Formats: sequence, structure tokens, C-alpha cells
Amino acid sequence: MGNIFSLDSPFFRVCSKIADIFLLNLIFVITSIPVITIGASVTALHSVSMKMIKGEEGYIIRGFLKVFKENFKQATGIYLIMALFGIIIGTDYYFWTNLTGTFAAVMSAVSIGAACIWFMGLIYVFALQATFENPVKRTLINSFLIALQQFPVTLFLAAYYGVIIYFIIQFFAADAFMVLYGFGLAAMGSAVLYRFALKKYIKKAQEASEEGVPVKDIKNGTEEITSPESGKEKTNGAEP
Repeated sequence: MGNIFSLDSPFFRVCSKIADIFLLNLIFVITSIPVITIGASVTALHSVSMKMIKGEEGYIIRGFLKVFKENFKQATGIYLIMALFGIIIGTDYYFWTNLTGTFAAVMSAVSIGAACIWFMGLIYVFALQATFENPVKRTLINSFLIALQQFPVTLFLAAYYGVIIYFIIQFFAADAFMVLYGFGLAAMGSAVLYRFALKKYIKKAQEASEEGVPVKDIKNGTEEITSPESGKEKTNGAEP
């Protein structure tokens, strides 16, 4: 019985992981309250959760705040750009759906297509910001390229987030759960898929870094860049 409460026991490790997810969720919610900080908060959430599934998280709050601070400028820029395009697409869809006729129906369909593409990029953009050192423009481009290249994973992630959004909209209890624990738990689930989708780009970035290849020269594919630039994998994050 005494072994159950040992620091190395499975019971203690599970309890420790539950507590870590709670702390991750708590700091994410707090840092997201100003709204303008959501981009940096999501980036830090992805960074820490992806380290947690590898057992490299260290101190949760310290690591989160470190990533939040280091990525604040770029992540906020990405957040504002994606928010702007989301508003434009949403406004466009609202405009065309309030009109009648074949042309309006076609433009409504175009708006839906644009929204799907936008959502695909949104799925990856902050995970990439958390993982690679790249300029904002390159991170945005890579998010759409990887969404297409890893399309099966993209579908899983879209369905995963879609279910979460559905429950948030439909059930008040889900809202309360997300605030108390859900964002951290959801990030842990998505982290498994992100690590799978990005593993070949991470490996390429690591190999290029070891060989001393400049970031601007790290590309996947041929002279016609058919794959995204991997950039340099970040080593910042939840360190003890």
C-alpha cells in the first residue's frame, strides 16, 4: 500500500499529470483574459502541451510564461492577421447569404470554401509558432502548406476541434469544464496529433541545424518548393 504514494508510483504520476494539466489550463485562461494576448497564450499552450507528452515539461507555469513572453510579438501579429481574415470571410458570407440569386449562391459557396481554408491554417499556425523559429510570413504560409500535406491529420484535428466547439456552444456545463480544466486537456489531446504531423519537419530542422545550414536554406522538396520551410526547431519552452 505504501508504494502507491511513492513518487515513482503510477498513482502519483497520474495525480501529478492531472495537477500539471490543471495548472496549464489555469495559466492559459488567465493570460487569455485580455483577448489581445490570445495568440501568445495559445502558442504557449501548444509548446508546453507538446513537451508534456514527451515528458519534458519541467515547471508548467514558469515554462508557459517563458514561451508566452518570447513569442508575444510574433504570435500577436499572427493572431491579428488571422482574426482580420476571419472577420472579412465571415462578413462576406453574411453579405452574400442575405441576397438571392445564382451569383449570390455561388459567392456564398466561395465564402464557405475560404472559411475552410482559413480554418485549416488556423489549426496549425500557433503550433508552428510554438515549434519553429520562422518569420510571421513563413509561419503563415507553412500552416496552409502543412495542412494540405498532412490532410488526414488535418481532418482529425478539424473534427476534434469541431466536437469541442459544438459542446461549448450547446452545453453550459462544457463551458464551465473548459474554464476549469478543458483547455489544458484538449491541448494534450491535440499535442499527440501535432507531434505526429510535424515530426518529419522537426527532424529535418534538427538535421539541418546540426549541419549548420542557415534557416533560410532549410527547405523540403526540390528547387520548386513543394514543401514548407521547416525553420529551426525551438528549444525554448517549459524548462525547469
